[in-house]
Amino acid sequence: MTNFQMTLLSDELLSDRAKLDELSHWLNVMKRPQGWHYDLDEVWILRKFETEKVPAGGLVLDAGGGLGVMQYVLAARGYNVVSLDFGRREIPKEAKGIFDFDLGAHD
Repeated sequence: MTNFQMTLLSDELLSDRAKLDELSHWLNVMKRPQGWHYDLDEVWILRKFETEKVPAGGLVLDAGGGLGVMQYVLAARGYNVVSLDFGRREIPKEAKGIFDFDLGAHD
């Protein structure tokens, strides 16, 4: 029998002011609303990047990125982000000029 692991996130993550402020900054830039449960997930992800020492400049897949903020936070931190989603998306006008976008990548 295979043992699976599940991690239950603590609301303590919502006390990480620095990361919440970083997320808030990009949400304001992109003019996007967001619920607290997304904040919880994204603070956890940002902490994992730090604890696992994922080097900037690396390639990151944001699967299900949609219109979310994580792709912008990671790009601002120096990662090369591939954002994948099934929904049709356009570059937010607020992001133009901040990041380099490649809309034609298929490989």
